[in-house]
Amino acid sequence: MDRHLENSSALLQRLRAWCLVHPCRSQSGITDWLKRRPSRAPNAFRRMLSAPPPTTNSETDLTINFKEPLRTKLTINATKGFQARGTQRHPIRNASRCWRVSVVPCTSTINVSGRESNMEIRKSTYSIFSQTELSMLTRDLLEAAADEVWRPYMCHQTFDGADAAQNIAVDGPEPRVQSSDALCCGTFGELLQGQLPADSVLEDSHFLVTMPIALFARAHFTPIADTRSVTVYPSHKVKAKQLAENLLSALGASGGILLLQSELPEGKGLASSSADLVAAARSIAHCCKLRIRTSLVEKLMSEIEPSDGVMYPGVVAYQQRACRLLSFLGQMPPLAIVGIDEGGRVETVDYDQRRGKISASHRSEYHELLDRARTAIPQGDTAAIGRIATASALLHQERAPKEHLNSMLKASEAADALGVIVAHSGTMIGILLDRMAADFPRKLRCVLAHVSAFDDSPKIYLTMTGCQ
Repeated sequence: MDRHLENSSALLQRLRAWCLVHPCRSQSGITDWLKRRPSRAPNAFRRMLSAPPPTTNSETDLTINFKEPLRTKLTINATKGFQARGTQRHPIRNASRCWRVSVVPCTSTINVSGRESNMEIRKSTYSIFSQTELSMLTRDLLEAAADEVWRPYMCHQTFDGADAAQNIAVDGPEPRVQSSDALCCGTFGELLQGQLPADSVLEDSHFLVTMPIALFARAHFTPIADTRSVTVYPSHKVKAKQLAENLLSALGASGGILLLQSELPEGKGLASSSADLVAAARSIAHCCKLRIRTSLVEKLMSEIEPSDGVMYPGVVAYQQRACRLLSFLGQMPPLAIVGIDEGGRVETVDYDQRRGKISASHRSEYHELLDRARTAIPQGDTAAIGRIATASALLHQERAPKEHLNSMLKASEAADALGVIVAHSGTMIGILLDRMAADFPRKLRCVLAHVSAFDDSPKIYLTMTGCQ
């Protein structure tokens, strides 16, 4: 197997893509990881590992989307040309033969230099998904969406690069439903939120990592013929009204009545607004008997406010201001969060406009924490997850202090809990506990006893946990 890893250029390209969504950073690490978890390797990948090395030249054409980093050294001379796509702000045309792309090890950028026709390429640093990586990402998202935990919420949503019919689990028909009810879960703050080094991602380097919890926003859409407007209840949910009208316009469908109900309190950092918007979009898709692409929902949400990545079936690293996926990280292990509310409300748009700058040294720390999360979450490493959440909470304390953070840290240490987690743009703080640990009941009682000394109404939240 090792000989094949060293000699197969085509396999090396696939391995680099595999690194993005699985907990390893080297070819030997991938081999060891697959030996420990053979069931997680797709059949095609296992066949490729056992196949003889190819004898053809390694020259490769790629279709590149400037979104996500490769993690190993790769140099491509685009002698045959390749297609390149940027954003509306920085459009990139089809690349000519003089383009050269290199990916620096363990960074999230590529450097592009050269000329296209007579136009000089001015912006030289981007981050990318290759075509292979996109197909693997889509496959992982579809597998997660078909999981019994996520399937009831995802059956009217699909992903770029997927045949819509693939979003139905192969072992059963589409769930039978009697109405256009749809739900979306919230997230307890963020496992991690910060900013990556300036050259790490395209345009906006702010990101977050979600912590999905089993609290939901519910939407029910009823169409009314010959109208384009949407009446929403409660009436103050104007963001959901805007998204619903824009989505119906894009689908060429009539307006109607949108009813919203949520278990997520507003302005606390539990993604109540994002969950409303996603639930509304899913309800409309359900009513229209369509599967809408996640990218369309994200585009419409980005026109309204910064949003969390709650539209995905699991934990994601997400660019909240651009409403764009960075990485699908997998499933959160079964955790309990003992949470308290410090009071007040935080409006997402207001917070986003007034947040302070993050130093270069802190950006590097956030980059390292994100790399650790990419490993810890697929492996179900609860101790590492707790350390990442605590580190992010402490880094954020300098910009948006939480009054009870020190008290929660002491309570966590006294109970030997995993660590603390905060709503970076909200009012919530929590203590993380492993629900599968043998001493979970004792630790839970200990945490509640310590927290009750300074808060009289702590609540317990459970993570959304699909199959690993």
